[in-house]
Amino acid sequence: MARIEAIVAGTGVIPSYGKPLLDEHDLRRLADQLTGSSVPMLIEHDLDQPVDVDVVRTEIRDGPEGDRQLFVEYEVPDEQAAAFEQAKGMSIGFSKWLIAPDDGEADASLCIDPSHFDNFELAVAVRRLNRGGFTPAGGIYLQLAVEPPPTVVFDFLLATAQAIGWGIITNAIYDGLKILLHRDHKTHFRFRIHKDATSVTAEVETSSEAGLKEALKALRDLDIENDGLFVRESRKWRKAGTGKRARAGTRRLGKEPRASRRKQR
Repeated sequence: MARIEAIVAGTGVIPSYGKPLLDEHDLRRLADQLTGSSVPMLIEHDLDQPVDVDVVRTEIRDGPEGDRQLFVEYEVPDEQAAAFEQAKGMSIGFSKWLIAPDDGEADASLCIDPSHFDNFELAVAVRRLNRGGFTPAGGIYLQLAVEPPPTVVFDFLLATAQAIGWGIITNAIYDGLKILLHRDHKTHFRFRIHKDATSVTAEVETSSEAGLKEALKALRDLDIENDGLFVRESRKWRKAGTGKRARAGTRRLGKEPRASRRKQR
């Protein structure tokens, strides 16, 4: 295994958003979540190049402009290390929570990209999801790319869908998320269905209510036991990594995160 060090986030201006969005408390929370975990990363931001890396160490250090930066050291399989060293862009995303459930523990979460959606839309969507049977938390999803695509991430438990019923669940998700459809761009909807320690992720890009509704109805067809990332294309789900699609509209990373030279173990 090869070890690579990178800056994941910082308290300074995030180039992709043009302003600071994190404080040191956020960095410490993120460090706790990352340490010892397996994290999916996308080479050149391409869904067809997913790689799971194992984070072995995190450290918060002083930045060059009085800011604080979160460094991570992660392990990459030797056969994929060269791709990481040559790539000019990597994608990693994480959430910052803004809305907690009124009562009880959350069984779902909704995060929006703050550069394309506002807190009012988030609040309305969370309220509608709650009305549909979920107990959701709400927040912003930070994707450290130069120009992040409009992204909405919705996580929920398979047990919730089975208990309430897939038909009711998909209608509730549709009612909650349709406010995040904008005619001037396609929204990247990312759905994560969790079962015990495994999960399956499905992503669809659409600007139409019909496209969102069709994708939601097909969620139950995904094999939850086969964890991974699936892409909605031509009315079917395709597992990422099985095609040669270059994701449209991808951009290079700015200053954060960046990978340093490879460190031999």
